[in-house]
Amino acid sequence: MTSLKLFIAVLGSLLSLQAFAKSGPFPPSPHGTLFAGDSTLNIEIKAPLKKLFNDFELTQKKSERLRVSGTVSYRNDQGQEVTVPAIFKVKGNSSTECAFKKVELKFKKEDTVGTLFAGMKSVDLNTHCNRRHTDEVDYNNHREGVLYKIAKLLQVPTYQVRLARAKYVETGLPESNGEQIFQAIFVEDLGDFLHRLNAQEIKTESLERLSAYAHKEIDNEDIKRLRVFNEMIGNEDYVYPGQFMESEKGPQVTEGEILWNLKVIAVDAKHWVPLTHDFNLAIILQMNQFYGVDYYREMLDDEKIVRRIRQEYKARAPQIYKLIQANLHNDPEGSEAMIKALKSYFGHY
Repeated sequence: MTSLKLFIAVLGSLLSLQAFAKSGPFPPSPHGTLFAGDSTLNIEIKAPLKKLFNDFELTQKKSERLRVSGTVSYRNDQGQEVTVPAIFKVKGNSSTECAFKKVELKFKKEDTVGTLFAGMKSVDLNTHCNRRHTDEVDYNNHREGVLYKIAKLLQVPTYQVRLARAKYVETGLPESNGEQIFQAIFVEDLGDFLHRLNAQEIKTESLERLSAYAHKEIDNEDIKRLRVFNEMIGNEDYVYPGQFMESEKGPQVTEGEILWNLKVIAVDAKHWVPLTHDFNLAIILQMNQFYGVDYYREMLDDEKIVRRIRQEYKARAPQIYKLIQANLHNDPEGSEAMIKALKSYFGHY
């Protein structure tokens, strides 16, 4: 293929990426707020987290009631320390596996004025986890955070994230000792996401209706883009009713199936958008595992629309690699492994 033909082919793929991404990009956060920034943020957390985590372990069924007061601090562009009061609670199903839980920070509006958290009611903080068993692969939050950024680059609807380096003080936990810094990522809260888009969530209770109307309110292109993205990173940890098979009685909901690690958002009455999130079990993050083309072929049929989307994502590969390197410059092993895995994937399509 000549250089001119190659240029035209790549340009066509990029243009089609814009044309077919019906639901993106979504409006960004306001300038000067947490998710408008792209650099890794240094923060300090001060809260009695040992009490919170211990109470959670004892009464998990009542975890929604468990709260402690604390603060989150950072330095602004002028080098001044900014401290924001917050209420902390345990967040996420995977917290049961972690000695150091994920947490949600809730704010009072008046406490966030003029800060990075202005206008936010709450935000999730994914922590370093510190899994209980040393033979398990631990979470690497910054690598997972990069997956959110890749999704955004490919216009796959997901939450906004901000990478952070966290210092924990006066928590009562071992992490409070010394000056050790831990990886963390802020993840946009669903409520703030809906407010930013002036949208509504389609609740799990609407699952039967969701399946029956999947081809009306939900664009098939959005579904395929989401599924190809998860295929690309080796993530099967999600359930989506749109995958259900037709029967003589119409679309059927398999008993016990739910929306898992997905949300469905109504941006208007006739347009619902599937939103993917929570990639911590994606195989691309497991540095000691290799996966190749056979794995991917088991996940998605090789239909025409899927082949086209794969090629569109492949055309963005150079941008994806640069994004990984820019965000994981302090983690060369992770950067190299993720790029190697993606090159393996793209090399087959």
